[in-house]
Amino acid sequence: MLNKRIIAAASALLSVSFAFSQDSGISAVKDPREASSDTAVSENAASSGAESADQGAASSDAPANAAPPAGTSSGSAALSPDTSDSENSVSGGPSKIPAKKRPRKPDGEKVKIAQQKDVGKDAVNDKRDTIKYGIETDIVKLVEELSSNDDPRFVDDLYDLFYTTKSDRIRIAILDYFAGLEDPCLEDYAVDILNDPYDENSDLVSSVFKYAAAVKSKAAIPAVMAVLENDNETYFNNALTTIGAIGGNEEAAVLVQYLEREDLSVAQRQTLMKVLGSIRAVETWQTLSDIVENEDENVFVRCYAAESIGAMQKEESLPILKELFEDRDPNLRIYALKGLSNYKKDKVKDVFLEALRDPYYKVRLEAISGIEKLDITEASPSLIYRAKNDPEAAVKKASYPVIAKLETSEGDEFLTELLADKKTGDGTKALASDALMKHKKSVAKEILDLAQTAVKDKTRKQLRYSLGKQFVKYAAEENLRPQFAEICRLYLESDDVLTRGIGLDLYAIGRYSGSDEIVRSIAESEKKSAVKTKARKILKLED
Repeated sequence: MLNKRIIAAASALLSVSFAFSQDSGISAVKDPREASSDTAVSENAASSGAESADQGAASSDAPANAAPPAGTSSGSAALSPDTSDSENSVSGGPSKIPAKKRPRKPDGEKVKIAQQKDVGKDAVNDKRDTIKYGIETDIVKLVEELSSNDDPRFVDDLYDLFYTTKSDRIRIAILDYFAGLEDPCLEDYAVDILNDPYDENSDLVSSVFKYAAAVKSKAAIPAVMAVLENDNETYFNNALTTIGAIGGNEEAAVLVQYLEREDLSVAQRQTLMKVLGSIRAVETWQTLSDIVENEDENVFVRCYAAESIGAMQKEESLPILKELFEDRDPNLRIYALKGLSNYKKDKVKDVFLEALRDPYYKVRLEAISGIEKLDITEASPSLIYRAKNDPEAAVKKASYPVIAKLETSEGDEFLTELLADKKTGDGTKALASDALMKHKKSVAKEILDLAQTAVKDKTRKQLRYSLGKQFVKYAAEENLRPQFAEICRLYLESDDVLTRGIGLDLYAIGRYSGSDEIVRSIAESEKKSAVKTKARKILKLED
């Protein structure tokens, strides 16, 4: 590979690259997995037809009936010496590889939280041994676990492993891990791969693009722009979305010219719309706003253009987006709301309140998302109504946490009353409980009373488990932890194995003195069991 890159470097020296200055402060965007097909939703799809067309959508963030994005394109590049970021801000050529750097020092608070989740006195050493001596599947599983727990304690071990392993699966897992931490320690590797991605494992290259976006790698800009300009279509969308995270106005000036290209697929044009909004390239506003208003344009291209002009936060976008919300196509209404959610609530709250009554449930869901983002407290009565009466379970479920977050007296009263209401189902009670603890940062007496009842009632085990898992989650917060002491004891005293297991998880975090004897008795019991093993690990006793 080195020979190949040296040859490529020699070739690059004979070519001329377009220079662009470095830009900073750009926010990351989502991977455009929602890019959709050429088929537009008909204007009559606002009712039941839209419902059925939407069932196959990949996520709520994509237009209904969306298809997967088209392939992407890349560019050849060369191996280059270390330089500063400012020297790297060139477009359409090989990037100069940054100097190697070790991982950043782990965040102390994250380390503390990770330590609380350890089970067993040898937990840390066991993880280090897995990193040193484990097989591929064991290491990948561990790294994914560390990523999901946001555990930064093993950054140096994983960094060293990254440069010695021959496994692409392990490299991918470690890249994703450091992307989650937003640690640029692997930037030199990422830039090197992006300079010449075509002969590499495609999954690895995709992770490299995501990593470069996550760490805002300015050094990668020239290589990523070269990928866009290359005739090879393999990584075109990857490059576009990455530029949305790391590019600036000068990159946007190049990208806007792509709007005139006739060879781009509909899916590629959709991605391009979204990226221009991510970069907030206001110079492209007129072009994008014309696309939004063009009824002959593909509906999904219009959707992403609407989201983009909203992201630019220009006042001129407000009337365009409000008018778009009146369209019969539910996809356009959804993306009008996405665009409007970037403005101050006083300018758009009337639209979001009206959207809660939309006949299409995904429009109502988008309205709830915008209300949460903009903190539209006036929506509390409407959300309570939706939680009580909406025909769609997804809308009901989405309403509870937003009602709690808005912190209105009527909202708090509604959620609290649900916990004690005998007519309310246990599933709803669990949703109300979670919403209150998440946003009120306290544990209502009604929640504790409900848990005490459920732990003694064998017919309500599912509620007991749901509440217990919530307690374990929120016990990680110091202000909530002491309030679970009595509940922990009750869970440990249960004769149900799963209930006792949850009690042990809660004890491992809270170390409640009132439960010390119970945990020790479980650990020293004669009968071998999963809960005994867990208790012994928590107490760090020898097997």
